[in-house]
Amino acid sequence: MAISGSSTGGRGFARALSLLAVSFAFVPEASGQELSASVRVERMEIKTYPYSDPDPVPMLVRDARLYPYHAFDGLTDEAEMREWDVVVLENDFIQVFVLPEVGGKVWGAIDKSSGE
Repeated sequence: MAISGSSTGGRGFARALSLLAVSFAFVPEASGQELSASVRVERMEIKTYPYSDPDPVPMLVRDARLYPYHAFDGLTDEAEMREWDVVVLENDFIQVFVLPEVGGKVWGAIDKSSGE
């Protein structure tokens, strides 16, 4: 499966994800057997707290140390359901969810032995 980077992740994210997938796939078990692993991309609906577009005036006006970053002033405490691309890395022990559209952040993980 080819994983293409998003505008926020780029090729570096795809490369790191590929390395993680390879390391996920070849962890030997105590008995000497190799574990099964998979990497797939899914569309998932996730509760999201939206914010406004960045202020076009850089934060230089507020604090010169923060130039050239922009401010996001329109934060909200009301969630809405939104669809995201989610990269799911999975082996016999754990399932990891990564959101490439927000910079490759790990959204969550499930330990299969406990289900949490």
